[in-house]
Amino acid sequence: MDIQTGKYDPLTHLADERFAGVRLRWGPTGEGRWATTQWWTTEAGTPMGTITLRRGLTSAETRSTLAHELVHVERGPCATTEAATDELVALDEGITDFVAAARLLPTAALAGLSEGVAHRGVETVALELEVDVRTVEVGIALAAAAAAWADADGDA
Repeated sequence: MDIQTGKYDPLTHLADERFAGVRLRWGPTGEGRWATTQWWTTEAGTPMGTITLRRGLTSAETRSTLAHELVHVERGPCATTEAATDELVALDEGITDFVAAARLLPTAALAGLSEGVAHRGVETVALELEVDVRTVEVGIALAAAAAAWADADGDA
């Protein structure tokens, strides 16, 4: 989190000593992919590896994608390749999306996200928040889930 702006900056996060062994580069990522991440953890628990971002991403796409990939590195692999079912991989991607969106979108923005999208459109809101459209869509789902959780918790 940038102390001056209160805005999460994934590049600053990547510079944290916890990620000293993780490199960022731009290059080919495969058809339809914005990023690939190869990493492993040393015996001491230090993440090592490379995050590759596709060339040509906008700054908002870069910010959103890097935030997402850093969550993958922090959480570790969802399962060994042999054990990773489609359902498990989808669940891991969803959790990763939620964590990245929670970092990238301030709580005040989450609170009015659905209304903002309804009035100004998802692309405009994404541009205003300096994130990609997918992060706005995930943010709407995150805000709805948090509100439902708060309502349910209040009933207990």
